[in-house]
Amino acid sequence: EYVFREQFSHNVEYDDRVTLLFKSQVLTSSNRSEIKASIAQLSPRGSTNLGGGWMAGCEEVAAAAAEGTINRVLLLTDGLANQGITDPTLLASHASELSQRGVTTSTFGVGLSFNEYLLEAMAGQGGGNYYFIESLQMIDDIFQREFKELQAVTARDVNVTLSVPKGVSVKILGAWRVTSEAGCLRINLGSLVSGRHQEVFARLLTPPSSGEKGL
Repeated sequence: EYVFREQFSHNVEYDDRVTLLFKSQVLTSSNRSEIKASIAQLSPRGSTNLGGGWMAGCEEVAAAAAEGTINRVLLLTDGLANQGITDPTLLASHASELSQRGVTTSTFGVGLSFNEYLLEAMAGQGGGNYYFIESLQMIDDIFQREFKELQAVTARDVNVTLSVPKGVSVKILGAWRVTSEAGCLRINLGSLVSGRHQEVFARLLTPPSSGEKGL
């Protein structure tokens, strides 16, 4: 998992162990080369403590956060969470809490062996984006897409509120962070960039009209 946040960067590697290779620091031509070299030396070891590696990255981003900045963790994985916290619902809940504190998460699943539901839920609850990377050759292009989007963010922590009539049941489809209060649903869309369309789908169950027979 590596993170580049505006002019700051840090590097965390994880398997069954979590190692902070570089603390969050201003990105320069010198340490950029060091970070690239450390990434090039990564090799497979044990199992996957995805939650531990991701949380270590979040801590580094939070430590460097400042007023008016975009603070995002980029989580890249080709596997499953089988060490540490492994429950997708719990990890998504942590992503939601961190997003509300100003640290968002985008997830990148490489290959065919990762938990798609987990990564989609973490990105949806975490206010970021979810990407499927079919091959290693696609990583650069997809990361560039994410970086360009971050540079083009025009609205952060966007919320849509739906008023729900009495007797109507509403289920928001997908991994969005949704809260309910006083007959309203609040859907968090995370950050929005200029010119991008965002779609939200909902399933509504309405009561039968008076005088009609139920089926």
